[in-house]
Amino acid sequence: MNRYALINSTPVSLAASMFSNSKMFRESIESPSYVEILETTTLKCPIINGEGFYELQANTLTGKLDPAFYISQWKGNSYPT
Repeated sequence: MNRYALINSTPVSLAASMFSNSKMFRESIESPSYVEILETTTLKCPIINGEGFYELQANTLTGKLDPAFYISQWKGNSYPT
């Protein structure tokens, strides 16, 4: 084992020994498909009128999320974002 593999695996091994009773994927390893996630996700987009920071509201299978984006250069509505 090289030193980088040892550096990467040591914290994982220590965490596994400290939290041996709480396992990852305790209930299941199954998750919804991408199609199901995309079909059930809704976005409420703001009105874009220039450069700036814009927040959205997203309703997903896991609950409400608050993504955002920043427009650094705005040339107008006839140009792609």
